[in-house]
Amino acid sequence: MSELSYQAQTRGTNTDLFEVLPALGFGVEEPDICTKIPSHFISCPSTAKSINIKVFIDAQRQCMVSK
Repeated sequence: MSELSYQAQTRGTNTDLFEVLPALGFGVEEPDICTKIPSHFISCPSTAKSINIKVFIDAQRQCMVSK
C-alpha cells in the first residue's frame, strides 16, 4: 500500500498503527525456520557436496537462541 493510498484510506479515522501494521505482517515473530523446510529435506541426507542440512539447521537454531 503506498503512502498516498494509506493516507486516503485513513483520512478522518482514528487508525491505530499498532493494530494496522501487525495485521499487514510487520513486527510479527516469524515461525521456527524448521517449519519452512519440507520434511523430506530433513529426513533424507543430502547427496550434494558440501551441504549438510543438520549443520544448517543447528546454525539457524543457534542464531534464533542468541536473539
